[in-house]
Amino acid sequence: MARTKFKKIPFDLELAKKITNKEVKGRIVTEDNLTARIVCFDMKFGVDKILAVLVDCGGEFEIGVRCNLDGTCRDDRKEDKFNLHIEVPTYYRDYSNFVPQRWQTCLVRDYSLDIWRVAVCSGKDAYGRPLFYSERNADGCCGWYHYLPLSKVTERLIGISKSYEELIKELDAESTATTKKRATMTQTTFKRVPFNLELAKKITNKEAKGRIVTQEGKKVRIICWDKKPVDEEAHEYPIVALIQNNYNGEMSQTFTAEGAACYPNYKSRYDLIIEIPTYYRDYSNFVPMKWQPCLVRDTCSDTWRMAVCRGKDAYGIPIFYSENYSDGSCHWVHFLPISKVTERLVNTKKSYEELIKELDENGKD
Repeated sequence: MARTKFKKIPFDLELAKKITNKEVKGRIVTEDNLTARIVCFDMKFGVDKILAVLVDCGGEFEIGVRCNLDGTCRDDRKEDKFNLHIEVPTYYRDYSNFVPQRWQTCLVRDYSLDIWRVAVCSGKDAYGRPLFYSERNADGCCGWYHYLPLSKVTERLIGISKSYEELIKELDAESTATTKKRATMTQTTFKRVPFNLELAKKITNKEAKGRIVTQEGKKVRIICWDKKPVDEEAHEYPIVALIQNNYNGEMSQTFTAEGAACYPNYKSRYDLIIEIPTYYRDYSNFVPMKWQPCLVRDTCSDTWRMAVCRGKDAYGIPIFYSENYSDGSCHWVHFLPISKVTERLVNTKKSYEELIKELDENGKD
């Protein structure tokens, strides 16, 4: 969550009333930045009217202060540190040292006369300078002299040549707002494959990714691979494993080398199975969020390209930023979220399903 920043401005009585009544955003503070509450705006003091103020001195304590209507502390107190000021939210963020992250959506341009456009960071070059996806260069990337993170504030710069500082000045003069930051965490998806003794050993020894479970999904820990039969006539159950039960405990069970819990070929809920990570994600119902970088194309014969979602049209269909249309937006028939996996599709005509098949077969991340 982004933290709201404030700037201090001179005390204004009408604005202080609005802040106290929560009609506008802001806060009232003293000269040395202690939080103040005005509890009365027309306290009678002789022939004058003054402000009755409570100043927070550490969370549990407040002291009473009398101030003039211009926010200055009464002369008889002689303490300028209790003069009142107002702090209002500011849109300004210091982006002088901003370094875009890979796949971060940004606004970019080269010179002050250029218009700002949307681009997605593809990483860094050999010198550590940010690169951005581009259809105009043979290698699909280019650099920009100036770049800003895309946000509710900077979005206003798209398609114009106004500077960030000019925009902030205008916005601060009008009103204030806060911005939100969204974070997501991906979860590994698994697919089931038949039990395989050698693969199970590799998973147990952490030489391969995956997990061993029962048919009903209970976690399994194999603790022995070569248990001997109880006698000469007994069936062989060389595998000994601990199965998670419903009480966060474990119970022991023996299995054949094929992972079966029972002889002969009897299907049991305790039979072993292996789950391995799959790169596949079901994007059939994927709906891009505003400012989310995506891969887009219209037909299977088109190459995948980078685009940033601008929002939705009047019919709820996603639209994307584009320099090729007068309104700066366009539609795409197919779109996928950008990720470590889907990034491999950039500038190729390969389908997502073909890519997943290759990755799952090769076992590459």
